[in-house]
Amino acid sequence: MARERKRITKVGLGDKMRAQLETLARKSNRSLADEIRHRVGQTLLEEHLFDDTTRSLALRISQLANDVATVSGVLWHQHPAARAVLAEAIVAWLEDIEPSRSGQPIPPELEKPDYNPRNIGRAIARMRRRAETEDAALDETVRAIGETLTLEIEERAEREIAERRQVRPRQEPQRPRKKSK
Repeated sequence: MARERKRITKVGLGDKMRAQLETLARKSNRSLADEIRHRVGQTLLEEHLFDDTTRSLALRISQLANDVATVSGVLWHQHPAARAVLAEAIVAWLEDIEPSRSGQPIPPELEKPDYNPRNIGRAIARMRRRAETEDAALDETVRAIGETLTLEIEERAEREIAERRQVRPRQEPQRPRKKSK
């Protein structure tokens, strides 16, 4: 696969933002430039995949999780009670949001007599969880292959350098020629 050509783009960053990005880059073992590219790429992907209302909901859920931590003193995923509080906060938040119909007809799946939002929602969540687990396994496999290839490339380069040093004919120092008269 051909690599995409990178063009230099100058961006001014405040000291605080640069320091934050440098810290995040170190944590993720990326250069500052790679961290910035990664974050811009993630933002563009999210804007492509999700509408504004869904992105706003994701932000609100993150804020609710932060509020639960502030009130309870633990992160939502560190204690069952904190998790239960977050689940209730999310349900309450969603109950207060009226979906906009915007002229959309009701999908036929939602009109079926056996329609059960709880079961359908749980099935969707289980499918997403399974996909994340598979993605994580794939990511780990790709990372391991990348490390192996990097080692192989480094070893090959070291061998080639060593071979070139051995193969090079030794050059005799040139003596100055005598000028003929």
